[in-house]
Amino acid sequence: MNRQQQRLTLRGRIIGHLECGLSSRDIADRLGISRSTVQRWVQRWHESGDLRDHPRGRPPRVTTPEVERRILQASEDDPINNIAVQIRQMLNLEVSVHTVRLRLHAQGRYHRTPAQKQALTEEHRTNRLLFAEEYVDKEDLQFWGRMIFSDRKNI
Repeated sequence: MNRQQQRLTLRGRIIGHLECGLSSRDIADRLGISRSTVQRWVQRWHESGDLRDHPRGRPPRVTTPEVERRILQASEDDPINNIAVQIRQMLNLEVSVHTVRLRLHAQGRYHRTPAQKQALTEEHRTNRLLFAEEYVDKEDLQFWGRMIFSDRKNI
């Protein structure tokens, strides 16, 4: 039995006990729940005859379609450095950074911080040039088959 079925079963038991003449206090004690819970479902039963959960709404959107268009445009103008905080400040928006981020994610735009690499030093450049000059004429395929090339300096 899933949770929704469990909740409906409990609510049905509340109404069943009520129809048997038990008080809210007695029902709460028997089922191990609070009296306010019993009273809420008894009241709902009397008002609508329904024990199902009501759909929960979401808060109204704080951004208009125009603001959302501006957020996306700002993201397109500067895709590398434009994160939600900067967009919010740049457009002087009265919405949270979280809201800006949600609007960007809804359009499939995710900020990724680019990897930071160390710049090549003069010693790195010299070593690479020496390697290239030493092996420029090497035609042995077995030698090159064992060679691993990488752009990382720490391997």
